[in-house]
Amino acid sequence: DMEDSKSISEAKVKVYEHHKEDLAYLKSFVKKYLPEKYDDLFKNAVKENDNYVSYSKNVKRLKKEELEKIAFANQEVFNESLRKTILKDVDGKVAEEDLQAFLKMKERLEANNFLPKQKTGDNRLIPYQLYYVELTKLLDRAERYLPFLKEADADGITTKEKIVQTFTFRIPYFVGPLKEEKDSASKNAWLVRKAKGRLLPWTFEKIVDFEKSEEAFINRMTNNCTYLPWEEVLPEKSLLYCEYTVLNELNNLKVNGESIPVDVKNELYENLFKVYRRVSVKKIKDYLTARGLLQAGDELSGIDVTIKSSLNSYHDFKKFLDAKTLSESDVEDIILHAAYTEDKKRMRKWLKEKYPQLSEKDVKDIADLKLKGFGSFSREFLNGREFRGTFKDVDGDEYTIIEWMRKRNKNHMQLLSDEFTFKEKIVEYARKYYDANGRTLEEELDAAYVSNAVSDLPRPGGRRRRQKSAQARP
Repeated sequence: DMEDSKSISEAKVKVYEHHKEDLAYLKSFVKKYLPEKYDDLFKNAVKENDNYVSYSKNVKRLKKEELEKIAFANQEVFNESLRKTILKDVDGKVAEEDLQAFLKMKERLEANNFLPKQKTGDNRLIPYQLYYVELTKLLDRAERYLPFLKEADADGITTKEKIVQTFTFRIPYFVGPLKEEKDSASKNAWLVRKAKGRLLPWTFEKIVDFEKSEEAFINRMTNNCTYLPWEEVLPEKSLLYCEYTVLNELNNLKVNGESIPVDVKNELYENLFKVYRRVSVKKIKDYLTARGLLQAGDELSGIDVTIKSSLNSYHDFKKFLDAKTLSESDVEDIILHAAYTEDKKRMRKWLKEKYPQLSEKDVKDIADLKLKGFGSFSREFLNGREFRGTFKDVDGDEYTIIEWMRKRNKNHMQLLSDEFTFKEKIVEYARKYYDANGRTLEEELDAAYVSNAVSDLPRPGGRRRRQKSAQARP
């Protein structure tokens, strides 16, 4: 019916007519061939039965209380019941003049589409767009004789427009549960407002701050820093985080078991990774060979078959950085915002407002970049002003994790070894933070599942954390 109809209404009229015709035929058929079953099929309201009364719940002689006691039977159940009560008893006994109509009924009963109803589970399969077309056409006609549909409120929105917006409105997933202003302290909602007022489909975008609400949503969904769990993690595509991943691979590089000179490591970073989007092991070998550090028969170790890390974000924004259209902090701000924002349209709008120096093409190109995902560490952990450590055996100068990775051929796990003071710093920071927030470090570690690296850090009093089995964070 839907396939041959131009609208839902037209299809539903056909369904109604089909039901009417089927019912008239079924009644006449039962009266002629099975008169003794007529009352059981069409009149008697027995609880938990599967006759026409339980299927339609529309028998005028029954009282409301009686109808409420009838168990509902769907089309499949009712059609199956008819096959058992009718087809079984009359098959082979139908007169020749009734045979064609009987076979048609039999075919439709076996397909479970006899006596169709208006309200069925199949309605959920009707595309949303068809409902929208139907609604707008109905409202266009109704406003001719219902003047209130044309009446507008103080913001110029008509009743008709409000009905359509109510139909099309969907709460964005990142906005989460709605809360009124009085519920601002709710723990289960993170919606951020930019204006006061009642939340309605036609006021929603004026009242809700989509950017901040989405940021709050991502904050709830992403993990905090592995080592400083009160700090938020960096985007995976952050310039700083990309530098960390590249250095963490390069610092493992060895020729015949010996680390390459630090200045050569930094040359590889500048002359290969900052020049090419993808750096292969062959490129590294060729560079080291040209510098006289790798010869035939030498063994290059410390790296995998392929280089997993890259400075893709740097290359994405290189032209803006070189032209000083954007600073590094601007780029980091954009990458952070892009990691939070799923909607490209809103991303473009934000870029135009925040960075008006960008051209239309620049805005579109940046909005189209793939900058999703978050890393494992925070900016404070990698390059914080306060979180600095020393190399115990060399000198007392303090540097950040990323600064040590630039200055030495050390990966981040080596920097958390006993050679450096970062482990003690983490425990010291954690104790101060949790004590200031009414919870001891021991209580926090016992309550939360943490990674092996954190578990192995020194516990206050010289004790080490016993590894807990994986469990959901409270």
